Amino acid sequence: MNMPVLSSSDATQNDEGKWSVQFQLPSSGQRLVASANTAELAVDFANEQIRQDQQSQEAEKKYREGVKVLSQMCLTHDGPAASAAAQVLLSAYDSSTFQVKTTALCMLDGENLEHALAILRGRVVCMIEPHQLLDEGQDVFDRLYD
Repeated sequence: MNMPVLSSSDATQNDEGKWSVQFQLPSSGQRLVASANTAELAVDFANEQIRQDQQSQEAEKKYREGVKVLSQMCLTHDGPAASAAAQVLLSAYDSSTFQVKTTALCMLDGENLEHALAILRGRVVCMIEPHQLLDEGQDVFDRLYD
């Protein structure tokens, strides 16, 4: 992940004494301007926005991969690990009806536990329902739901 590289020398001061810095979000290419009373504050704000955007991109990538891997496990395997994976996916999909039991996560190996945690984090950070991350995702989740 690239870290922000803006510095105070990137900021400009306007006629009223306010400082601003132009920057671009990596995920969308959207160009933005951060303004503040000092160059350092404007740059700090811009760098924080870039950092958060990069973290969100990484979270979505891991979320997408986790949903893909755990949904495949649920559809092709039986047993406690597949049941735990289904709890994670269904809880991310419809937490009013399904809740993941923390002890169920103990049934997952290290790699699949990381996928499960990425799903939970991704659902919160990205605000995207898990079925939206898969081709034919609604069909997959309808099968898990049954």
